[in-house]
Order: sequence, then C-alpha cells, then structure tokens
Amino acid sequence: YSLEAIVLNDFSTFVGAHHPSSRDLNGEMFIAWSAGLERLTPTVRRNHMRIVRNFCLYRQRSHSDSFVPDRLTFPANHQSRSPQILSESDISRLLDATRYLQPSANSPLRSENLRIGILLLFTAGLRRGELLRLTLGDFDSQEGTLLIRATKFHKSRILPLSPSVNAELTAHLALRNAKRLPMEANSPLIWNRHGSLEGRGYTGTGFFQNWCLLCTALEIFTDKGRPPRIHDVRHSFAVNALWQCYISGGDVQARLPLLSTYMGHVSVASTHHYLSSVEEIRSEASERFHQRFGRLLFTGMTDIKESQGYLHGGRK
Repeated sequence: YSLEAIVLNDFSTFVGAHHPSSRDLNGEMFIAWSAGLERLTPTVRRNHMRIVRNFCLYRQRSHSDSFVPDRLTFPANHQSRSPQILSESDISRLLDATRYLQPSANSPLRSENLRIGILLLFTAGLRRGELLRLTLGDFDSQEGTLLIRATKFHKSRILPLSPSVNAELTAHLALRNAKRLPMEANSPLIWNRHGSLEGRGYTGTGFFQNWCLLCTALEIFTDKGRPPRIHDVRHSFAVNALWQCYISGGDVQARLPLLSTYMGHVSVASTHHYLSSVEEIRSEASERFHQRFGRLLFTGMTDIKESQGYLHGGRK
C-alpha cells in the first residue's frame, strides 16, 4: 500500500496547508486537491481520487454524516487499447532491421541490444521491466535459463529458453566480452555506457524510442497509425504459444496453466487477458468444438424437432 500512503499523505498535507481552520473534510477541499492532479493522466488521476474516496468511506463508518466524493465527478474510465498481435514474420523483420541501428558512444552495442531484447520479449513473453532489469548473473548458459527476480506480485521464476535463443544470447555475451565491456554478474544485460565505464541498463523510454524507430521504418503500425506498444509483444507471445498448441494438436486446456506459470501470472484468469481472439485461433477452436460436440448438437436438434412435431400432431 505504498501508493495509497503517498496519496493520502499528499491529501493530508494539502488540507493542512490550504484549509488549516477546517474542522472536517468537505467537497471544496477535495475539488481543490483534485485540480492539482491535472498533470497526471486521467487514469492515474482517477486512481488517486479513488484512494481518497475509499478513505472517506472508511471514515463514514464512524462519522455517518462525513463527506464522500461522488465517483461521477471522477475522470472517465480509460478504455484499454486492443493489443496489436505481431506475427513471427513481423518479429523476423524487426530482428533483421536491428542491424541497421548505428552504435553510439553511449550505446556501442545498440544494434545487438535491440535484437536480443526483442528476441527475449517475443520468445520468453517478458514484461518490459523484467527485460530491462535482467543482469548477466540471471542468465545460465549451461542450463539455458533466465532467472526473473521478484517481479510483479513479488514472484520469481526460472524460464527455460529454446536452444536457438540460448545460443544467440551466449553469442551476444561473447561479443560483449570481446569488446571489453562490463561482464560482472550484476551488470545489466541490456547495457549502455551513459557517461561512465560501468554504465547502466537501458531505460524504458530509451528502449521504446528505438523500438518505435524500427516499427516506423518497417511500417508496422496499429490501426491508428502508431507503432505497437512493447507490451503488445507479450500479448503476441501468449497468442502465438496458444496457436502453436492448436496446430500441433496439443491439449490447450492442459497447456494453459503451464503458460500462466511461464508468464508469471497468479492464475489462468490473468492469462486469459492476453489471449486475444484472433481469427486463426477462433476458427481452430470452433472446428475442435464441432468435432467434439457437433454430433451431440445435431442429435439434440433432431430430438427437439421430433418433440415439436409430436406436440403439434405431426410425426416429425
């Protein structure tokens, strides 16, 4: 509840500074405090206002006539963007295009960093933050695994990599070592120099800017003409994993818990959010349903028609 503590302390400080003589909370205070949140996005602003409202609801238990903000005055709920599902062909083009990225003084491995970053995002389904927090010590080339440490929901997990990705990551580190760049276990995997020999990891903004540059050059856009979000690659990983399960004839329901664990979710319900219904999957699921239950449905419809015919004095 660190965010809640920050928001409530901010609200308390505001009330103390601007309404020191007030004996209780009121709508005027809340409106004035909310006006200072204009610098934030509507979604974040709504969340901060909700936190204060929850506190007011708590106070109302012991002070029945106390003020509670009206949710209808909050910014409208943000409609989440539909993910752009990237195909293997899209990713292949992006990986190939990374070789045209020119190195800089701060990022001597700019091309290689973007290539290995996109590769891990798509083949391991990493969140952007998980990728950028990886250190060299998190990669075990002998076992072919990545350690994802204390990420969302404070969960850690070990991800097995495919042999080809393991080989590419090993080659990436060999190149880095040959260039005499930092190789300590705690050194960021996606590294840049940034004014010092030790350097630091790429920031989310820095990685996204390079990602947008690649997508724009290849004209990989959403239906609104924008480059896909980096998080869309994680959606693409989930959809492609499910599609591979379908085309290989695997048991999709049995695989879902494995996919959920691999992605670091607390339950399969969280994984469903990533499984956008693309046409290929929808058609395959429909065909499987028909093969499994089609005969039962047709038999049931025949029974219903015969029953209806009997009730109306007919034979069929």
